[in-house]
Amino acid sequence: RQLVQSSGVLFIKTQFGHGSRDMAMRLLWLLLLPLLSIVAARHPELPFWDPTLSWDARVRDLLNRLTDSELVEQLSKGGAGTNGGPAPAVPRLGIRPYQWNTECLSGHGEAGPATSFPQAIGLAATFSPELVEAMARATGLEVRASYNDYSRAGNYSDHHGLTCFAPVINLLRHPYWGRNQETYGEDPHLTGVLSAAFVRGLQGGDLAANRFALAGAGCKHFAAYSGPEDFPVSRVSFNAIVPEQDLRQSFLPQFRRCLSAGSFSVMCSYNSVNGVPACANKRLLTDVLRRDWNFTGYVVSDEGALEFAVDFHKYFANRSEAAVGALQAGVNLELSPPGCPDQACIVFEHLHEAVAAGRVTRQQLLGRAYPLFYTRMRLGEFDPADSNPYSRLRLADIVQTDGQRRLSAGLAAASFVLLKNADDFLPLSVGRLNGKRVGLIGPFADNMTLMYGSYAADPMPQYQVPLRSGLARVGAVVTVWRYCLDGVLCRRRNESALLEAARMSDLLLVAVGTGQLVEAENTDRRNLSLPSGQDRLVRSLAESPGRWPPAVLLIFSGGPVDIQLAADPRSGIRAILWCGFPAQEVGVAVAAVLTGEMSPFASLPFTWYSPDQPLSSITNYTLANMTYRFLDEPVGSAPRPLYRFGQGLTFAACRVQLSELSAPVRVARGAALDLAFSASIPGSSEYSCLYSAKAYLRPAPGSRIGRNPRVWLVAMRLIAWQRGGRLQQVRMRVLPEDMQLWNGSAMSALAGDYELLIGDYFDDSCAHCRLRQKFSIV
Repeated sequence: RQLVQSSGVLFIKTQFGHGSRDMAMRLLWLLLLPLLSIVAARHPELPFWDPTLSWDARVRDLLNRLTDSELVEQLSKGGAGTNGGPAPAVPRLGIRPYQWNTECLSGHGEAGPATSFPQAIGLAATFSPELVEAMARATGLEVRASYNDYSRAGNYSDHHGLTCFAPVINLLRHPYWGRNQETYGEDPHLTGVLSAAFVRGLQGGDLAANRFALAGAGCKHFAAYSGPEDFPVSRVSFNAIVPEQDLRQSFLPQFRRCLSAGSFSVMCSYNSVNGVPACANKRLLTDVLRRDWNFTGYVVSDEGALEFAVDFHKYFANRSEAAVGALQAGVNLELSPPGCPDQACIVFEHLHEAVAAGRVTRQQLLGRAYPLFYTRMRLGEFDPADSNPYSRLRLADIVQTDGQRRLSAGLAAASFVLLKNADDFLPLSVGRLNGKRVGLIGPFADNMTLMYGSYAADPMPQYQVPLRSGLARVGAVVTVWRYCLDGVLCRRRNESALLEAARMSDLLLVAVGTGQLVEAENTDRRNLSLPSGQDRLVRSLAESPGRWPPAVLLIFSGGPVDIQLAADPRSGIRAILWCGFPAQEVGVAVAAVLTGEMSPFASLPFTWYSPDQPLSSITNYTLANMTYRFLDEPVGSAPRPLYRFGQGLTFAACRVQLSELSAPVRVARGAALDLAFSASIPGSSEYSCLYSAKAYLRPAPGSRIGRNPRVWLVAMRLIAWQRGGRLQQVRMRVLPEDMQLWNGSAMSALAGDYELLIGDYFDDSCAHCRLRQKFSIV
């Protein structure tokens, strides 16, 4: 007690009853953390503190000063669980605690004050690496500021470190998967390019050019982890049977791109891949990551994945075997489960006994610890604070500043996909809305909690702009009508609210969707239907077009839902906006799009399946007839997707014309393909316009080889016009790796005839191809 009091920390005397030893230890640990940061003073005479030495020399000097026991503790303390983190201090060397467990998918998650940004699936709809990078950098600034403030106070608890478990780059492979919202969609090229942008933004740019990283990224979940979560089998025991072609062609490329951008880490997943748990899979973690891709960072287990390899996958007989197996397979750091009752529950704690028994060597421990301390070095922990410009950041100077909030609002508006706009109903000018009675109805109409996705930043109510407030800012007279009496599940309804809303409104905004109760981590969907009451609300408005005021449907979800009736051109729904989970500035963003302040340009990063379209099982990882790349074109009257990958409308004043495609007719195998075309907006637009140009490849008709994709995205470019539609020359490059297909044993450029397609989305008829040109790979 005297020791703690001497550090200036108030010690609260607590009586502990029987069985409270663990509680007492937790309290003691929390009280000692500030003290440890004081005791762990710098030792500038030790070489690893010398900033003039190379990174490698400093890391090796540090590691060689740690005992085997200290090394094990560094590997086993990745966060969560009972004393699962932070990584402990080493006071005799001046090393402070470090917290690895931090979330920053769409803002600094679960960490106190932070600006919230749209969920990942919404950002994917922009098809813009520039916008994703801007969001990630804004998040990185807040992560760094939080670390600075909390570490100065001696707080190293979960979510206050610098190394993030983001981005999520698994494919949106099946619409029922609960975590689709966390992804960048169903295409590996789109996901890879956006994830690389996220890494650059979060880490502050190219590490080769910068001495210090702003924060640390971690590409997850490696590999072939795209559902199920809880149905028909739990993710903690699921074994994904993945053919080699699908693994190499669909589930690995985005990880290679993400890691090539400089990500410090990769997280291995809960599932097994072809019978071997991902976090014990030497082929994935060593052969692919380290040997094939030259990855030099660290592998962290998903929360509890090492324990689950014993308890659910039954791959190891006990935790001691799991510790040795996971370490030798390639895991560097354990993130333990939150339910661990004691240290013996943590798998990597059993490395102590493995070392003593000679089953793990000191060299193995040093090898696994090296990238952990290299990461901490590059984040500036062992350099003088005044040499690191990021050390000056403070939460009060960055969180919820005008710039951060404008970015959040702009990203939200940019992420909305306009799916229907009958007779150019939108935009509604501010003049048309001023004084108009707008009825907001549906469970998302006034519930800000539903506007945030999984792993979002903690909401700060004083900065939230609900739909009502955003519309009021443009002069609308807004009334919220409570139709769903029990929230998003909408099992109890007030039918009279719809009748009153219709009678009292000039315009209805119908806000429906899923939310975290319907789709989230640990919660898969069972079908595409909206909760029954919400479905009834949409059907009522769609089926009787003359009975209601004009209606705009706002959909808040992580993927497709059944809106087939609303999508019908004859329905009473005049316009449909898919909004993802746009976070705190939803009211500003919706008002901006409705009034034309932002002309929509986003497009779907996934296939919007129709409710009567047959879907393969979520446990089937062959991708046969799933996602736009492998979807067979329906014959005759067979069901078709309601909307296609890449589909999205814009306002009439921003409709783009493409012309004059120039590209080579022969490309050597292994060479890039450079192309150019013209883009213009006819006439003189009163709006500032954006357009996401997309380049696809497909084998020439009749030349598709095996189970290779029938069409695939290879490049994209965001084009911007200020008011007025000037002609622009657009150049794009298709990289060699993006032209590769499966040759039966590996990915390679296959000689043959292909078509280059420029446009938005495609079916076999190519009715929506803007530009096309045949070429050959020779």
